[in-house]
Amino acid sequence: ITAELTAEINQNEDKLNALKTQNQGSFSTLTPKLSETTTEPRDCACERKRQRSLIYFACPYIYTFADAVAYCKSKGHKIATPFQLDVANALELEDSAWGWLEDGSIRYPMQMPYTNRWCGHGGVNTDLNHNPSDKFGVYCVTNGGLD
Repeated sequence: ITAELTAEINQNEDKLNALKTQNQGSFSTLTPKLSETTTEPRDCACERKRQRSLIYFACPYIYTFADAVAYCKSKGHKIATPFQLDVANALELEDSAWGWLEDGSIRYPMQMPYTNRWCGHGGVNTDLNHNPSDKFGVYCVTNGGLD
């Protein structure tokens, strides 16, 4: 058995060396591609985190709809749109707190449904029927974000 294993190991080493020799030229053309910079979005955890940071929640529940718009504007930002919150949720933003959005709705993003029924379902939870004088938090979006 030892002789058979030694022969198989030697065959595999020969195959590996042949592949290395065959692909040696490929690495010189591949290396510049790996170091190129690009403006294309990347699907990696760091890019999702950066994109999520473009939208933020301001609390506590002290903002009427008008106050919410004014708060975001005072920070040099805009109140988030439902689409922007959907994008942030798709990028794994989770915040189980109601916040005003540009269309006058209150919403919050969740990644998973919770069995206690207090935190809603996975996705963006929405309530469209609120008086603009009711008080909630607000989702603001920085000028760079999530369009």
